[in-house]
Amino acid sequence: MTHPVQTVIYRLDAEHDPAWQFYSMPESIVGGGKTLDDVRAEYRDALAFSLDSPALPEIREYIEGEIGSLGIWLRLPIDHPNVDAVFEQVGRQITAYPEDRDWFFANTTAGGDPVIVTAPADAPLSSILDQMTIYDTLILVMLRRAEGTVQNVFLSLAGAETVDGMDEPPTSFGSMGLTPDSPLRDLLAAALKHHVNKVSALALC
Repeated sequence: MTHPVQTVIYRLDAEHDPAWQFYSMPESIVGGGKTLDDVRAEYRDALAFSLDSPALPEIREYIEGEIGSLGIWLRLPIDHPNVDAVFEQVGRQITAYPEDRDWFFANTTAGGDPVIVTAPADAPLSSILDQMTIYDTLILVMLRRAEGTVQNVFLSLAGAETVDGMDEPPTSFGSMGLTPDSPLRDLLAAALKHHVNKVSALALC
């Protein structure tokens, strides 16, 4: 039996003991440890037990940390080469526009925190969808280059169960001609064209 690709999030939160916590999908596993090495090993042991197989499927790993003391979190691939620089750059923009802070807290994961994710422009939309459940909203940040300037554009991706009860459900990926295989640059272009900053991932995650 071939198992699907697994996604695991390692979160560093000094307010918790132990400070490192993790959770995964689609195989739901949670745990914690004192160091990143501890939680990576614990996760793999638990995954092998859950799948009843010593041969593990592909695992995509991410680390998550709070941006300063803003209450807003940033998630990056575990092997990202410029973690500190990305945290600083994103935090600087959020701090510069305090009037936008409420928007972030209106777009949270099932855990109640706003979480920002990023990926290369040529990465498929599925690379973000695989990091969320139907109960999550993730905030994608992408660079937009226009008229000689570069700025961050924030776009929220809403899971199916988060849009129930909304007066106006957000625009869907399908209505903009996008599929899970579409590159993220196409998502950014479509969002700018349709003047939307929230997109429904209905039926896609």
